Amino acid sequence: MRNQAIRETFRFFQDLPEPELDQFLSLCAFRQIPEGTTLWREGDSGGFAVLILNGKLGLKKKAQFGNRHVIVGIHAAGSMIGECS
Repeated sequence: MRNQAIRETFRFFQDLPEPELDQFLSLCAFRQIPEGTTLWREGDSGGFAVLILNGKLGLKKKAQFGNRHVIVGIHAAGSMIGECS
């Protein structure tokens, strides 16, 4: 069931042979992250990528003035974030 959900959510896995998808998924940790959790801060070294199966993830950048943030992106199911960190 998990492999089917991955294939339906991420098009780039659709043509990957089952044994190779199984191998890739064996390296993944599936987690449900509570709303409001910070995954990275600007300047952190990236040690992982996030594949969003459901829900949304917002990217915020600290503004120049005060302690305010600006939303610079919103990603939903089917997105991969952090792969270029």
